Amino acid sequence: MRKALLVIAMVATVAALTTLSRAQLLTGTVSTVGGSSSCPVYNSQNQPTGWIPGTICQNATITGCSGADDINFTFGYEPQTQGSYKGTVLFFSSAGGESPGDDDLQPLTFGPYYLQNGYEIVQVAWTEGPWESTDGAAGTNILAAACRPATFINWAYSNPLLFQGTAQNRAGYCAQGASAGSAQIAYSLAWYGSGTYLDKVELLSGPVLSDLEQGCEVNQNGQGAPPITVCPTTETACHLGGTQPWSITPEYIDGYAGGPRLWTGDSNCAGHTPTNQTEDTAWFNQSIDALVPGNSVNNLLNTDITAWICASVASGTGSMNNSSSQGQLFYTFIGQGSNGPLDIFPVTNCFDSEGVTGTNSQVPFLGNENGLTAIENDMLQGTSETGSTKCALSQGHE
Repeated sequence: MRKALLVIAMVATVAALTTLSRAQLLTGTVSTVGGSSSCPVYNSQNQPTGWIPGTICQNATITGCSGADDINFTFGYEPQTQGSYKGTVLFFSSAGGESPGDDDLQPLTFGPYYLQNGYEIVQVAWTEGPWESTDGAAGTNILAAACRPATFINWAYSNPLLFQGTAQNRAGYCAQGASAGSAQIAYSLAWYGSGTYLDKVELLSGPVLSDLEQGCEVNQNGQGAPPITVCPTTETACHLGGTQPWSITPEYIDGYAGGPRLWTGDSNCAGHTPTNQTEDTAWFNQSIDALVPGNSVNNLLNTDITAWICASVASGTGSMNNSSSQGQLFYTFIGQGSNGPLDIFPVTNCFDSEGVTGTNSQVPFLGNENGLTAIENDMLQGTSETGSTKCALSQGHE
């Protein structure tokens, strides 16, 4: 039974999954540092910082993640001014997550809208460097580094400043992430047990770290992974709305390999030099989709997952990248287990490779509704056309 706690739990623990079908990794510990203060909306150069106006910022440290150095970060939240919230939405930004906001309007547009509709919002900025970099710890492994966002997700769930859910008020505990921000959520679900308490997640343009081997490998002919079909007709969770399935490589192309090269410690990722089996295996073993031999996917039966991926990019604004194909690898992966609601919405006319929230973006299945509007509506109301639920307490989490 979900309960509101009276004290702030400083040690993050992960409850056992109802059905544990793969090795579940342990989370670490969150410790706050100093007092809180108003989040700065502008920096010293008068540029927007990405923090939502009116939020409170708190510095903190995560320790105890096996294989990853301790890391400092800042989280921002709305001080409780409107009584009981309908739920909490955590935001995770793209790339290394060092900024609390993204250039695709999330969460600076989504956050205030969710607040106006009765939800607490929480932002995260990894102030000491990318969350994916394990730094000086033994090894260089994104899966180990993913303990950091997973630890925060678990800790915030037990922190009454950030989440006040009870079985009585049925408040939802939810998350939204873009690009590598969606990977922070996906790693937490697939490896760290977050499916036992996350009720609803919105994955925008990703997750992009689903299969690092296919993203990085180079064959003896100097070629990367072959194209895969995104939203094949056999993928019943994908709502094409007249859009045709498309094929694109999951290889990190067009400059998107820089992050994985740094985070995995292997500069050969998606380069011009053929990679070897040792490298390919190392990349796969730190992927979201990596399987422990003999195991499959954690049971996500009680987490409603909605994904939004670019099916086309507006003329003159860029080209398609690997976000939809890497996303498809994750959607197929979680379909292997006894998992719950999954809805995938292709978005056309994206403003760039991952711009599902652009002014002119459209969701064909939803009558060409704007992408940003469709995501907001799905989080707050659900999508009746598909049965996708809103951010509210899942029956299985009662």
